[in-house]
Amino acid sequence: PGSSTADGGEGYVFVGDRGGDRVVVVDPGTAQMLVNVQLDHSIEYVRYSEETREVWVTQPGARQIEVLSFKD
Repeated sequence: PGSSTADGGEGYVFVGDRGGDRVVVVDPGTAQMLVNVQLDHSIEYVRYSEETREVWVTQPGARQIEVLSFKD
C-alpha cells in the first residue's frame, strides 16, 4: 500500500495509507493492525495529539482536516 505518513503516541503508530485513503492503528510491539478507518478523501499527513487524544488527518483535496477520536 501507499503508507507514507505516520505519527506515534501512547504506544501506538498511526499510519496514513495514501494509496487506500485510510488510517491504520498499529501496535508496534506485536506488529498487529488494531484499527482500520476508511476515509472518503485522499490524505496527506497524519498527526497524533496526546493532549486531546485525537488523530488529525489532512485532506487537501477536500480542503479539510478530519479529526478522529482515539480511545484504547
